[in-house]
This record gives sequence, structure tokens and C-alpha cells, in this order.
Amino acid sequence: GDTFNAMTREIREFSSNLQKQNQAFFRFVPTEFVEILGKDNAVEINAGESNNVRMSVLFADIRSFTSISEEMTPSEVLDFVNSYLEVMEPVIHDQGGFVDKYLGDGIMALFINADNEPTSSNRSVDAAIAMQRELAGFNHFRIENGAIPIRTGIGIATGDVIIGTVGTQSRLDTTVLGHSVNLASRMESLTPSYGVSILITEETFTALDNPEKYCYREIDTVIAKGMKRPNLLYEIFDSDPEALKEIKLRTRPHLHRGILLYKVGQFEEAYAEFKAMYDLYPEDRVARIYLKRCKRLLESPPAGDWEGVMRLQRKG
Repeated sequence: GDTFNAMTREIREFSSNLQKQNQAFFRFVPTEFVEILGKDNAVEINAGESNNVRMSVLFADIRSFTSISEEMTPSEVLDFVNSYLEVMEPVIHDQGGFVDKYLGDGIMALFINADNEPTSSNRSVDAAIAMQRELAGFNHFRIENGAIPIRTGIGIATGDVIIGTVGTQSRLDTTVLGHSVNLASRMESLTPSYGVSILITEETFTALDNPEKYCYREIDTVIAKGMKRPNLLYEIFDSDPEALKEIKLRTRPHLHRGILLYKVGQFEEAYAEFKAMYDLYPEDRVARIYLKRCKRLLESPPAGDWEGVMRLQRKG
């Protein structure tokens, strides 16, 4: 009897330790990652395993993080970042996504197409909107405690990526590689340039079940540094304050017509549309960007074939 009881205790302890090890592992590697690789548990994962998956990739980053954090001690910086991440991770999970990496003051989250669910594009865009709305509450708490509010930029791209493991048997890490990963990062880095909170790629936009349920506007067509193909950018502004949302919807027809004229080289007519937009909303950085471009192009017309594509010389 004693031997049997001892064996039972040992089995229970072993099972408990195994469960704790798995829980510890999944604090570093999301369970979704293990499932994507087609494994039942973490023990089965080896270096070099991968799977090709279509998904939406979301990058979120705190703006002006360096200037905000330089007034803090290292432990205060960690507390600040962790408090932000604790608020944002549940929002991502609520929309069926998972956090792949914490990038200092940023987040990289993944959304995979699943059966009988909205597309990864819809869920990633819904998550971005919810994150920006959640940020308003987070900032209210910060202001109440004498801290300055923060702003974040979010970029989303959709496409095929390789998801897998790198490293050795003694030290494994997960990785996600592909054009969409780089593009999502570029989208996020461009948000301050246009004065917007959420930027998505054309592929993300066209994969939305019903784009008209969102507040959106076409922003620009760019070739980001390090990229070869032009990318059409859309702003999603559902999370903006109501007054700002209303003025963006009112000026959207001017922006749309202006961009069409700009792309076919009718800069004077395009300028008039952007000026009408600017007169209604002078704070709109997008209107100011296009007015500046049109003025420059009227003074010095482009040589060769004009397609209205901006080649960016820097990553952000």
C-alpha cells in the first residue's frame, strides 16, 4: 500500500511539474504558435520547423517613447511599458489574435484566417480600433496620476508569411518572416508622417468583409525604403474623437478626387481639391502634404512617366 501511494505521489508530482513547465514555456511561446506548427505540445518542437500561413500582421508602437522614458528611472520605464502591454494584450486576444513578440515599447500581433470567423483582416482592424479606444482610458488613468498621455501608431499588412523556429536544441526562438511582416512595420512607422493612428495596406483593405462598415480613407501610394512594389495606404479612423471623425468624412470626397487628379498629373486641379480640404480642416497633415507636393510639381513638372507614387527615402 505504501509503495502504491508513493508511486501515485510521484506521478502526481511529475504531472504537476510537467504542467508547470508547459505553462512556463507558453509564457514565452504562444500556444497558437505550437498549433500552427502542427504540434500537440512544446516538447515536439525542433529548430528549423516552419509552416506557410496567410495572416494579418499588426505592429503597434508608442510614439516619442525615447523622450517620454528619458525622464524615468529604468524600473519606472519597465512599469510604464508593462502597464501599457497589460491593457493591450487582452484586446488583441478578444479579436482572435495573439501577441508574437513584445518589441520594447511595441507589440507584434498575428491574426490567422480561421473557419467560420471574420477574416484576419477584419479581426486585425477591429483589434487596432479597440486598442486605440482602450488607449483613451489608459491615458485618462495616466493624467489622473500626473503622467502625460501617450499616442500610439498601428500598422497592418496581410499576406503569406513563414512562421517557424530558429536556433539550436539548447536555445530555441520563434520567428515570423515575409513581406507582410516588413510591410506592417513600415505602415506603423509611417503613421506619424501622415498624422494618423492606424494605417493598413491595400491587401488588408480588399480582404475586409465589408469595408464600408469602417471609417476609412485612401491616404497615399508609396514605395517604402527597402521595398520594390508600390503600396496603397488606407487610414482607419473609427477610433478618432467624433468631431474629428465627422470632419474626415466630410473632407474625404475632396481627398479622393484630389488623389485621382494627382495620379494623372493634373496638379492644378488636384491642388484645388486639397485646398478645399485644407480650408475645412487645416490641421490635417495629409492635406498639407499634398498641397506641398502639388506646389512643388507645378513649379517643377515631373519628367518621364508619372504615376503618383512616392518613393520614400527613409523607413519612417
